[in-house]
Amino acid sequence: MKPLPISPKPRTWKMLLISWVFAYPAINLILALVGPYLKDLHPLLSSFLISLLLLPTFGFGLPAFQGLFRQWLCK
Repeated sequence: MKPLPISPKPRTWKMLLISWVFAYPAINLILALVGPYLKDLHPLLSSFLISLLLLPTFGFGLPAFQGLFRQWLCK
């Protein structure tokens, strides 16, 4: 059985750029959607609830988003 080829590790600046390109609109979209409902809550509680939405968004969305740019990331 032939070993799988090892893909090159993406450069850090490319990973940071792709992460930011995903994070900025995701954060703004979540804030736009749930922000009005959280405006009367204590800031610590509202940031906690927002983080509960952001965590799965980043956990599932970011790897998929990075996959779209795999060719560029590994150049």
